[in-house]
Amino acid sequence: MSKKKGEPRVRWVDSEDAILVATLRKGKDDGFMSGSGFKPQVWAFCVAALAQDPKDAVGPPKTAEKIQDHWGKSVCL
Repeated sequence: MSKKKGEPRVRWVDSEDAILVATLRKGKDDGFMSGSGFKPQVWAFCVAALAQDPKDAVGPPKTAEKIQDHWGKSVCL
């Protein structure tokens, strides 16, 4: 996924990573995971969870696509 020209870069802080991990863990516990990964609903849950706690947010809002990308490239490693 390449950055579109003029599109602001999404930045992440540790507190957002913690929210993301907690939300994904809850999604897994609630059965929103299949053999190939998380179901699409989980990424929507993550968007909502991150939007509820914007005090440390940096940059533009996180979309489901950006959250999935961040999870796959940074957090789950």
